[in-house]
Amino acid sequence: RNIVDKWGFFEKIFSIGTDNGRNIVKAVSSFPCKHLPCFAHTTQLIIKSAIEETAFDKILAKCHRIVGHFKHSPANNMELHENQIDLDLPEESLIQHVVRRWHSMYDMLRRMLKHRKAITVTLDEQNHRLQTLTEREWEKMEKIADVLQPCKVASELLGGNKYVSSSVVLPIICHLSREMVIQDDDPRYIALFKEKFQNEMERRFKDFLNDSWLQISSALDSRFKNLSFIASNERSNVWQRLSKLLESVPDLRPVSLE
Repeated sequence: RNIVDKWGFFEKIFSIGTDNGRNIVKAVSSFPCKHLPCFAHTTQLIIKSAIEETAFDKILAKCHRIVGHFKHSPANNMELHENQIDLDLPEESLIQHVVRRWHSMYDMLRRMLKHRKAITVTLDEQNHRLQTLTEREWEKMEKIADVLQPCKVASELLGGNKYVSSSVVLPIICHLSREMVIQDDDPRYIALFKEKFQNEMERRFKDFLNDSWLQISSALDSRFKNLSFIASNERSNVWQRLSKLLESVPDLRPVSLE
């Protein structure tokens, strides 16, 4: 705050985007501007809760150790590459999940699934103390990766720095909500994941859905101007707020949309 005072930024700051750390949220609350929590970080917290609900974190721990086995040893990694070549697979290194990289869990699972045969063959040839993945655990990995795929797309779409991404937030929430609907053929652990995901979405995204800034941002985006993700009886209110906002802009000349 002292630095902002010193540089005279208060009259130039309209909003501040941060992660969900309590210390950061508390610090930003002292500023006279709008606070927008990071959507990607919020999604990551939802995924973490859903993963814990399904006890999939035990499988993730195994994956961490297996990836680390190859990451921390050039010799082990070379043997993996040799088996990848023998199996006509691309010569690629495994990806380690990093908590602060929102979609790295998905990337780790997909890379391991892609090179499952090479990983299995290499570990069978080596002398190690690792707990290898069972057939059932590989199947669970495949299912979880499929469920996480929409979250990966959402995170990438919102991570752009050469285009405005605020208009995509509400449509993505609507999309994720549809993707997490429990299907009749879902295994129990996937149903538990989706149920927890939906509950966390309802709790954490409540403020997002009612945020007038995000609603107006989507209304100004030609892809989402029909506001189909907002209740029909509330759409006119968004356009009314936008009209009043435009009227308050000095020297704004009307532009024909034809």
